[in-house]
Amino acid sequence: MRKKLSGLFILVLVALLSLTGCLNDTSSSNGNGGSEGEGVENVDTQEKFTWKYSTIYADGSIQFERDKRFKELVEQLSNGQIELELHPVGVLSDAGQLLDTVSDGTIEVGGDWPGT
Repeated sequence: MRKKLSGLFILVLVALLSLTGCLNDTSSSNGNGGSEGEGVENVDTQEKFTWKYSTIYADGSIQFERDKRFKELVEQLSNGQIELELHPVGVLSDAGQLLDTVSDGTIEVGGDWPGT
């Protein structure tokens, strides 16, 4: 069970790292004639995203605390470019409808557990 959870966490983390890599535009020049630091942009000038993040867990539960930590990691790894607004179950979506809510674009991120 722990191996499956660890594997799922690593898979999600790799996907997020890939996504944050897609957000960086390294092809643009910073106007210094191609010297060192070319393509490096100031985080303040980059576009920022605020995504709604709903989970199937209630506020105050251990699982919700884990989702809070995931939110903090995403924000840290994206250098503040991605901000997640974490909402407990029932605020934006019911637990049984969470994946549909993400699929139809109502919210951008959903935290669910596929186990039975």
